[in-house]
Amino acid sequence: MVKIIKAGWRDYSKVKALLLKTIDYDFDIFSNYDGNILLDMMAKRCFKIVDSNKIIGLIVKYDFKREILFIPFETNVSFNEIIKELQDNFLGGYRIEFYYRNIEILKKLIHECNIKLLKDYKLMIIDLSKFKSINRLTNLNNLRIRTMIINKEEDKRVILQNSIFGENVKRKALSLEEVKSEERKKEFISDLCFFLTYNEEDIGYGQIIKSSEGYYLINFGVIPEYRGQGNGKFFLNEILTKAKEYGIKELFLKVENDNTRAVNLYYNMGFEEIINAATILI
Repeated sequence: MVKIIKAGWRDYSKVKALLLKTIDYDFDIFSNYDGNILLDMMAKRCFKIVDSNKIIGLIVKYDFKREILFIPFETNVSFNEIIKELQDNFLGGYRIEFYYRNIEILKKLIHECNIKLLKDYKLMIIDLSKFKSINRLTNLNNLRIRTMIINKEEDKRVILQNSIFGENVKRKALSLEEVKSEERKKEFISDLCFFLTYNEEDIGYGQIIKSSEGYYLINFGVIPEYRGQGNGKFFLNEILTKAKEYGIKELFLKVENDNTRAVNLYYNMGFEEIINAATILI
């Protein structure tokens, strides 16, 4: 039977060695731990997952953030069993952020455990060296892509993005101050902010930023009344073409798993799934 027991000083060397051994996290479910195990042990935040006196995983509990990390050391650790053990031994209201490799895993977790799903998305990638632009369709002659004019069209971007993502209750409304603050960050690329225009009306927005992990497509979308007509596919094709011309070799994006239309579009254009990520509340 699996038990969760507070880790002590005697466990430090063993736990540290296990963390180093499993740094690639080749598991179906895992949390990304990049903390300092010595400091976390000193703060009494670490709990070992034990099965028959063998340490098979680690729990790190941050009370000030109400957050729990799950770090398995063996592939046979049952995450569902850990969740039930946590529910029995900790107060509620803790978030667990984790990565997972199969949608069915999350469905089973939600079905078997009394939890609330706060966030669920997939990380995708496209190799732009293999990307080939699709032919422009003749019935889309009035559709074009243009680069946003920085320090002039921020108001237009705010209105457009709020129209695109207004139906998403998980996403708060964008403000002009947030856009201007974003433009001052080193991740921002002024040449890679785009509007989709139809008959001189801006109907879509999307941009590419550069983080420490690589280039990301973010804030991509078309306003509701122009969806389902091939406009999103045209827009994405043009952005990918611009990205390739810019010299970007790999492009990442994050998309919510319940946004099936967007997920299917990304697959159709050549993106591949890397992994899924979720946040639950116990």
